[in-house]
Amino acid sequence: MIRVFFNSQSCNSQAPSQHDAGILLNQMMETVEQLDAIERSDHDSILTNRDPHVRDNLHGYYRDGPFESQRLTATHTFKDIVRYWLNHLRNSPDLALDRFRKFTLHLTSLPLASEVFSSVNTQWQRVDNNEDISWTALGYAAHFTSLVCEATGGGAAVVSISGIAKYDTMAIEVQRLHTDERRLVWNVAHPDHVIAQRRWYEAHRKHLPDPTLQGYVSAMDLSDEEAQQVLDRAVEIKGSVASSHAIEDLFTFFPFMDIEVIKECITVTASMILAKYAHEW
Repeated sequence: MIRVFFNSQSCNSQAPSQHDAGILLNQMMETVEQLDAIERSDHDSILTNRDPHVRDNLHGYYRDGPFESQRLTATHTFKDIVRYWLNHLRNSPDLALDRFRKFTLHLTSLPLASEVFSSVNTQWQRVDNNEDISWTALGYAAHFTSLVCEATGGGAAVVSISGIAKYDTMAIEVQRLHTDERRLVWNVAHPDHVIAQRRWYEAHRKHLPDPTLQGYVSAMDLSDEEAQQVLDRAVEIKGSVASSHAIEDLFTFFPFMDIEVIKECITVTASMILAKYAHEW
């Protein structure tokens, strides 16, 4: 599961007008929708129609501080812009109004990271400017990012509102205070920041359902949509990514067709299956 931390410090009077600020919030919503597509089932989504005051239904999402009073323009707060943009969307022909209302309602009701992770060591600083990021979205995400930009493989992500240069980059290098330990935090301020990191499934011809095709081996058990969902939740194993789907099955996906790597991955996968069912034999 990716822990997602919303960055309230990315509200910093960056928009020249209320309309421009509304566009930025709408872009933030679209970015979160891309994150939802990777690791969230419908009941976990920040965009579902649920009671925002029931904290448990949005596990995995947190905010590092209140957004409502933060300014998105020189004279307008986050709350002002939400009100303005909802009015702007009232004549929209699709479900944009409902989506935006749900998103902002849930966002402002998310649990505070400081309350949930009070014992977490967030003592980090940015490498580019030595800014102390303790107790911020970046600090919390740094703690849960155990690999360099592991992104869709697990760990954490920061969601920032675009328009602030230091929060517009996809990877932010941080360093634990008083140590040499460094990590790259996955920061998403645009939908493309998620799309670029996502693993994309492409069916190989040898697994298509037509046995008359040259090179056919066996048909893929999953539809393309199901395979993408499994791949999104996969963990890496020596050059491949593997993930369980249902209780009985284990699927292995290969990013390239190096035969030696494939042999090694098959051996590892077989060992995992044997270990799982050894007690039943």
